[in-house]
Amino acid sequence: MYSPFTMFISRFIRKAGLGLTNVATNPVRSVTLAIQCLFICLSTELVAQPQANPVVTEYPQADSVEISHLLANVSVGDFQSRKPLEVGLRSSLGTISLKGRGQQKNVAFSFPAGAQVVAKGIGVQESGRGELSWNFAWKPNTTYQLMQIVALSDTTDKKMLYSGYLFLPDENKWKLIGSCLINGQRTPLKNLATFASGNAEADSAARFTAVWLRRTNRSWKNLLSTAMPAPVITFKGAYVDSDEQYKRETKQIENAIAEGKSEKLTYKDGIYYAMMREGTGKQVSLTDSIVVLVNGYQFHTKAVFWQQLDKPITFPLTRLIKGFQIGLPFCRVGSKIKLVIPSLYAYNIATNSPLFYPNSTLAFEVELLDVKPATN
Repeated sequence: MYSPFTMFISRFIRKAGLGLTNVATNPVRSVTLAIQCLFICLSTELVAQPQANPVVTEYPQADSVEISHLLANVSVGDFQSRKPLEVGLRSSLGTISLKGRGQQKNVAFSFPAGAQVVAKGIGVQESGRGELSWNFAWKPNTTYQLMQIVALSDTTDKKMLYSGYLFLPDENKWKLIGSCLINGQRTPLKNLATFASGNAEADSAARFTAVWLRRTNRSWKNLLSTAMPAPVITFKGAYVDSDEQYKRETKQIENAIAEGKSEKLTYKDGIYYAMMREGTGKQVSLTDSIVVLVNGYQFHTKAVFWQQLDKPITFPLTRLIKGFQIGLPFCRVGSKIKLVIPSLYAYNIATNSPLFYPNSTLAFEVELLDVKPATN
């Protein structure tokens, strides 16, 4: 008589298609094959087990709407699973998301194949798979803001700058994750969505309490039914990496001067300058409107992003970047000055144009033609 155990093994192996015969005469062999079969079945089951489909909420918009910003307030409740979790924003260009697996947490920013990474926040790493990642232990039940921004070139030069950001509520500051330059395209954000993926527990823990888009005409649109005031996004002044980024840029400027890659520059009040021609007219006041000719370019690459050399332009000085407000009062009418401005006193981490990038040190050659009392 066969033992019940031997009969079970025989049936298990036959069911698995191993074709074992005469099991009773070789029970050791039957046990070995059964274990092998069991291992194969378990491995197959584990590999074939799919992750839960992502929970996606789409926000369709008319093709005629040009969208530059996508922003959401998101929090993740307590979850115990060790399966991967991802919660964030998705558009036609990529994603910005909170990721987690057990105690390992990070913020990820994905971008299209062929895009060139031109700026990263401090501590952000490039994975080599079209993704930037910042190790950050985001907290459960804490609301963070995630944002995508795209800046488009004019229609004659197809370029776009695509960036991802995280707002840290404890610091009350923005963190740049990264910026990518995309050549040959000029496409606003499309296919807007929020998503949560990984497992059912994580999906139910994700909460989006606000979702907004901003059009290229600077108007905001609320994508949820909850009434709330429109966001106010500003990168002026301090941001998460501002102190360390400023130190890095000033060191790079000093190195350029020491290596003969730049003329001698004078440091004062956070910026560098060289007086190219002394003027004899009225001293500039911060409250003045200035009449100028300007040549603006990236300090390290010399790539020009702004030239106003044939027709003077007038600006209230208080409406210009901080570096202008610091440097131009050094001048009298008739002066020509070169200003080298670290990003903290220029456009910091803002995504304004594909012609210059977040964290860019900028140079401006400014010819001061006249000053006028500012008008309201």
